[in-house]
Amino acid sequence: GTGPERLPLPSGLRFSIHKVLHGSTGGAVAGGIGIERRAAAAGSRVRAFLVDNDVHFNPAGQPELQSCSLGIAQAWAIDHLDAATRQSNRRTIQGVAAILREYPEVAVEVLGQTTVAATAPAALADEFRMHREREVGNIMDLLARRRAEACLEALVGAGVPRAQLLARWEGNAPEAKVDFIPLARPVGAAGRTAPAVGRASGVEPLGPASSYPAAGGMAQETPVAQGTLVSRGEGYASAAIPVSELKPGDTYEVRVYGSPLLTGGVARFAAAENAQDVEVSVGRVLEEVMVRWRWPSGSWFDKMELPSVVPVTLEHAALGPVESHVLRAPADGSPELARQARLALDEVVRFMTDNDVFFNAAKGKATRESRLGIAQAWSVDHLDERKRSENHRILDGVAAILRRYPTISCAVHGTTTETKPPASEALADAFRLDPARDVDAIMETLARRRAEACREALVRRGVPPSQLFVTAKGRQGTMKVDFIPQPPRREGAAGSAAREHLLRLPVGERFVLQAAPLDDSHWAPGPASQHAVCEFTARASAPVVLELSPPRGRVWAVFVSALHEGSGDGYSNHWLASIPPRLPDRVNVEARHVQTGSSVLSEPVDKVTANARIELSAGKFVVGQTYSLAVRNDAVLEDAQVDFTVGLSGTEVRLSVRPRPARLVLSFTCEGGVPHSLPYTIVAKRAPRGAPPVLSDRTPAGDSRREERAVEVRCEPPRERGLVVGEEYTLRIEESRDGLVAPSKVQIVPTAGETLVRVPVARRNTLRLAWGGPRQERRRGYGMGDGDEMDGAGRTAPTGAIPFLVHTTSRRAAGGEPAELVLRGEKGYSDPSTELRHAGLQLGQEYVLRTSRTTQWDALAVRFTMSSTSRTLELNLDRAPRGAPPPPAPEPVAA
Repeated sequence: GTGPERLPLPSGLRFSIHKVLHGSTGGAVAGGIGIERRAAAAGSRVRAFLVDNDVHFNPAGQPELQSCSLGIAQAWAIDHLDAATRQSNRRTIQGVAAILREYPEVAVEVLGQTTVAATAPAALADEFRMHREREVGNIMDLLARRRAEACLEALVGAGVPRAQLLARWEGNAPEAKVDFIPLARPVGAAGRTAPAVGRASGVEPLGPASSYPAAGGMAQETPVAQGTLVSRGEGYASAAIPVSELKPGDTYEVRVYGSPLLTGGVARFAAAENAQDVEVSVGRVLEEVMVRWRWPSGSWFDKMELPSVVPVTLEHAALGPVESHVLRAPADGSPELARQARLALDEVVRFMTDNDVFFNAAKGKATRESRLGIAQAWSVDHLDERKRSENHRILDGVAAILRRYPTISCAVHGTTTETKPPASEALADAFRLDPARDVDAIMETLARRRAEACREALVRRGVPPSQLFVTAKGRQGTMKVDFIPQPPRREGAAGSAAREHLLRLPVGERFVLQAAPLDDSHWAPGPASQHAVCEFTARASAPVVLELSPPRGRVWAVFVSALHEGSGDGYSNHWLASIPPRLPDRVNVEARHVQTGSSVLSEPVDKVTANARIELSAGKFVVGQTYSLAVRNDAVLEDAQVDFTVGLSGTEVRLSVRPRPARLVLSFTCEGGVPHSLPYTIVAKRAPRGAPPVLSDRTPAGDSRREERAVEVRCEPPRERGLVVGEEYTLRIEESRDGLVAPSKVQIVPTAGETLVRVPVARRNTLRLAWGGPRQERRRGYGMGDGDEMDGAGRTAPTGAIPFLVHTTSRRAAGGEPAELVLRGEKGYSDPSTELRHAGLQLGQEYVLRTSRTTQWDALAVRFTMSSTSRTLELNLDRAPRGAPPPPAPEPVAA
């Protein structure tokens, strides 16, 4: 598929031409001596290379083989479960192949050996369908054979011609290993070599060497001609040899020697008298190139699950498209990771034996009255100081253990006690579930919240978020959070933990690797973008890194009023449900990736209207991934959340929201004391006509002998008529039956939390005016003549209508505000007193009462202070002077 026949052959390839001796003993000896020297040279180099290199296999009895993807076949796989050993095996194969490619005429034996065993592993015996004790020798022979053949195939993959290789195996050897032994015989004359034990497994020669004579015909080692080839374009290189150097009719052998890029080739021909073409086929050296794919480091999605399968297209830089391919990540099965997970688990179990993370009970009074409210039930900061300190110590210890094992994952698993229906109403309200019907969901959500709180606490203590994942199960009999280390989860693979795949490509060639166009059927678990491109030169020592960019999907948010949907949580009969919904102009929304907890979006959304589609920021959401869209810390709306998965054609997310309940503290104030049982009502400005008040209530009855100047009332109306943040309300106080309280109203717009509303009570204080005329003397007796005595002074009530007004004291002289009119009135014709009840008469305030001059009575001005709620003011009028002009109009006073 890579089209190596189209690749230009480089200039400078060495070649030599040797005469083939037919039936000549001396020639055969000479040729044999030549092949022996070549075989000895190859053997010396291979042995020297294998001093520090070897091929290692997983033991057939290793327990991890049962859970890996290959099963027992892993016991003869070159790709060892341990990553370091796997890389070492590949280096060994590549090194041996590089040596053998320089000796294309030398046959090589691949010898597999296993040690003596009394009993074969059960899985191996089952694989070969033999008895593990009676047939242990045959079982070990087959194991040695499989390992030899695996190495042979690996060498072929590394560019060694298959015809150059043959396999041999031995199941009862002193040590278990695979050896590579150059033979003192040419390729094609090697025949088959019988193994010490078992059946021969040689491979028939293929390719150019298949034309070799089966016997005789050794080529002389000394060449009759040699030189280098010159590139002639696509797929060809050539050299011209003078015919004079060759004897017509004789047989010659052309040897083209390998290079780091090419495998050698051999061809024989009979020399002709005239010019002739001799074609020698050579192969490209193919090496396994490691392709790794990952997310870009530092991106918000670099902790997201990597796809285990990635379709790609491969293009040669010069030749264009080569092939379509599917990159597949090998199954995770490193025994080292499993060992580390066991060690970490042992440490955590020992540490947690006498330790546990404590949480406040959801139904506890202290929880409900705490600063966090019901959220205290999943806070690691326990209300009890001793338990809070203990929680921090435990989390510090777990974090220290996990930091020592950065390559393993850890499940944070929350459970709760068995809870009989109904569940806590506070929990049900917080999770928007029914306390009787949804007990399982409520308790599982509580368990998850507690596990998430512990996970966040571990992250704050330096544990990478990608190392942790949360699980939960409610109603399990115990309330706790467990920490369970385990080998890495596949979905935990992230930017630094790239997945990998091997491609066999011609060494030294330039290629372009590109993620294939999007097709859901190819991706597991989700698709990556077709925009990921990487250009590279094929070399085994240089891994290719393909940075994937996940495809984005469009997401529209639709805000729906829960009050109008009949949420069943006590708000279905709310007065707001009977009028068109109104949402705030700006809503704070947050989107998080569910699996990793990464924040994707946190911004306000403007111009929000109910049931309208609003597109969220483009380029933030990945197709196939699950997110949570939430309203958080909004001043007007309660926190709300919904999970959704992004589709290819876009996703509409309906988020049910409801207004945040308001709490009022009404502070009634009155200088003369707030009346007991004072009725008041609160009505909503937008409530439909005829709707009942949101609240009708009274001030506390209190002590009838004493009225306080300030009274606070906490206002909590029924939920179905409840107060909500952001709506406008009016508090009304009606006029009391006795007329002592004047009607008044206060406008209210509740805010988040408790809203303090000051309600001044307009109390009408009483001012009694006692009217009196000039002083009179009354006789003690009657009809006593000139000697009668008087019995003292007296006053008679003045008659006639007398206008008057009351205003505040003027402070003009002091540069203050002008006097303000409080009330106007008029004395009845024969009334001895006038009683005034007016809210403008405030206790402790100083006033001036002024009467107008009439035809009978002179004007009067009296300064007084309202020293009590009922004040009597004596007014002693003098008669108007006789012959005085008509009374002037009273001096105007500001209204």
